[in-house]
Amino acid sequence: MIAHTIAHPSAMAAIAFALDCLEPFEIRDYLLAWRRKEDLTPWVEAHEEDTRRALDFSTNQT
Repeated sequence: MIAHTIAHPSAMAAIAFALDCLEPFEIRDYLLAWRRKEDLTPWVEAHEEDTRRALDFSTNQT
């Protein structure tokens, strides 16, 4: 069930992720993919990787 939720979240979850996690230029493509019922896992994984890189970068800037 968790994998299905990530692959195709509810409308509220999809919109929240788009607004909270994506760059403005990415939101349209993400929501179109959601509407086409595409697997959104790559979007989530890319966001997680970007977050990890940002944390690594900020940690190494001392």
